[in-house]
Amino acid sequence: MQYPPELPEDHALDLDDVCKVTTLAKPTVTRGIANGTFPPPQKFGRKNIWMRSTIIAWLRNLPIKQIGNKEAA
Repeated sequence: MQYPPELPEDHALDLDDVCKVTTLAKPTVTRGIANGTFPPPQKFGRKNIWMRSTIIAWLRNLPIKQIGNKEAA
């Protein structure tokens, strides 16, 4: 499976879509918005949306954590 999932060019994502793309739970996204670690949504009528490009950029800028690196000791 390709990560992040391949979607059409830039388009709007709702909260369910954001959770699928990021693999985060809704409360985690909401908490991230509140504490400034996740991009805030844009209002589109009564709906909150994120642009796909914003979420992909956020994913690409996450720090990479190496697991099992014993050389650091």
